[in-house]
Amino acid sequence: MSKARLTLLSGLFDHMVVQRTDAKSAVLNFSGNSPIAGQLSVSVRKGRSRAQSFQCGQVKAGRFEAKAGRLPVGGPYELTVTVEAGDGRLAVAVVKDVLVGDVWLLGGQSNMQGCGLLASAAKPHPQVRAFFMDDRWAVARDPIHNLWDAVDPVHVAINGGNAIPPATDWGTGPGPAFGQEMFRLTGVPQGLIACAHGGTSMAQWNPLLKKEGGGSLYGAMLRRLRKNGGKAAGVIWYQGESDTGPDQVTVFTRRMGEFIRHLRHDTGDARLPFAMVQIGRLVDRVDPPGKSDWNAIQEQQRKLAGKIPFVAVVPSVDLPLDDAIHISGKGQNILGQRLALAMRQFTKPAGRSTLPAPVSVKIIDNPERTGGGAVRVSFSHLKGNLKSEGRPSGFSLLGAKGLLGADGGEIIYETRLQGRDVLLLSQWPPAILREGLLSYGSGANPYCNIYDAASAWPLPVFGPWPLGKPRLLSEFLKSWRVAWVDADLHPRGALPVIPDKEFQDFQTEGNFADLHARILGVKRGAFLLAGAFRVAEPMRLAASVGYDGPVQVWVDGKKVFEDLKGKPPAWPDEGTGRSFLASRGQHQVRVLLGADGGNSWGVFLRLQRLDVRPAGKEPAMPEWGDVSASASMKF
Repeated sequence: MSKARLTLLSGLFDHMVVQRTDAKSAVLNFSGNSPIAGQLSVSVRKGRSRAQSFQCGQVKAGRFEAKAGRLPVGGPYELTVTVEAGDGRLAVAVVKDVLVGDVWLLGGQSNMQGCGLLASAAKPHPQVRAFFMDDRWAVARDPIHNLWDAVDPVHVAINGGNAIPPATDWGTGPGPAFGQEMFRLTGVPQGLIACAHGGTSMAQWNPLLKKEGGGSLYGAMLRRLRKNGGKAAGVIWYQGESDTGPDQVTVFTRRMGEFIRHLRHDTGDARLPFAMVQIGRLVDRVDPPGKSDWNAIQEQQRKLAGKIPFVAVVPSVDLPLDDAIHISGKGQNILGQRLALAMRQFTKPAGRSTLPAPVSVKIIDNPERTGGGAVRVSFSHLKGNLKSEGRPSGFSLLGAKGLLGADGGEIIYETRLQGRDVLLLSQWPPAILREGLLSYGSGANPYCNIYDAASAWPLPVFGPWPLGKPRLLSEFLKSWRVAWVDADLHPRGALPVIPDKEFQDFQTEGNFADLHARILGVKRGAFLLAGAFRVAEPMRLAASVGYDGPVQVWVDGKKVFEDLKGKPPAWPDEGTGRSFLASRGQHQVRVLLGADGGNSWGVFLRLQRLDVRPAGKEPAMPEWGDVSASASMKF
């Protein structure tokens, strides 16, 4: 009896991995064309075992879509698909070496595609298969993203219509190592559907382009998944480097959220697990301190795990590179293992990432240095204590612009690991730290070496975080008139009235009104500093004062701040006075600084606006006025 040949279009191919439907088995979903109409059946054999047969309905009009029985996890299986016509004619297709286990989508750009050197590639494992980009299943062996043979035209289009040259000595990605670690953790076969393309942005992965099919990245991913039964265990993803430009960074979270939402809808799995790599390092990029778009993408990626269920974010900042941006072959193997460990947590009911994360930041006094401050950072989801190889590195605390030089500056002198906390020591006081920005992994090419000793899991990049609540602060008062007062400060004392002729003009060189040359040798009395400010609209203000001696601050004759126990050194914003309402126009400000036996040096003074929040439209702020004719004004 003659046999015609069936053509299988989806769901059953030689060497493939079929996604299991439950913990123990899979329902086969497959389709194809038949040259004859008739009864469709599938027989399944494993080794020399007796074949099982499943009836799958009728073939009509040359096309069939079928479901068949339950195939236990494992394999390999040989399946014979048969169509038998009423007159005895047969059409047959034989599919060999089929496994049942878990299937994963791999997407993103070059570090998922794989650019590590092949000398360090994971050795192939027969239970880990890949659906290569030429629509062929085989044992997973890097490079699994063989773009030069890709079926989907989008890949050549992205390359400007030019043929993509084959990789020679590079092509290692995290996929094979991920599959092998998942096999070790679960004991079931693993399949990898390669979909990544180097250099691509989230705009190019737009789910709304799926109607273009293989002409778009998202459409190609869906096509490849549906060709293999339409179901996956989850997604591993490495992308974001191409979204670190100023126009893309502001919409990255929205685009990433929409991508995940659409993919879950299109796969029919609202809980489709998603393990995303937090982008690593770029050697030849320099971003402004505290204003890195590279860090902005990393921070958005880190936060996605807390915003979207069944999303985990995996650090990579500590891994070695094989060039300026691509994780090395050795590093890719480590990354693949991390992605597998991140995926395993989704067997828990909560469905949220339980990887190490910073949970609290506190400013405290430096336990070793009088007057200094420290920052304690605590972490959750650690299995052991924090550890580093060599000096702990990666934390950065930048002082605020205007307090420590024009652009701020690094104000940590030592990082200490204390169990599950990190203690950052500074010689600067808590008042300065509150204006600082805390980061781990600041910039595009940091050195980070802190990890969980029990799990070897590294800390993620995070920040920059403002350590204090955002405040609306004016510039520092720099133009003064100053006069000596023959009286010490008293809590119930009135503001002295000094003739204008006794004042001298005084301009600060920086933010600090340094009177040390005048105070030196003066054992008693106080110095009265006169200034003025104006406001364009009514506003509620408070004086923010730094001082190193007894001090009082007066606005329009009313005392708004007092500390008669002030001692050196002076720091900006040590104290904030009680609030006052300033009407539209010019106002007088006076500062009395006690000589304190010649130990005082000077003051910092600026104003904080309290009646609006520091967000949205830039609010009106006080401006310092002309004091040349105002020092002798009486109240």
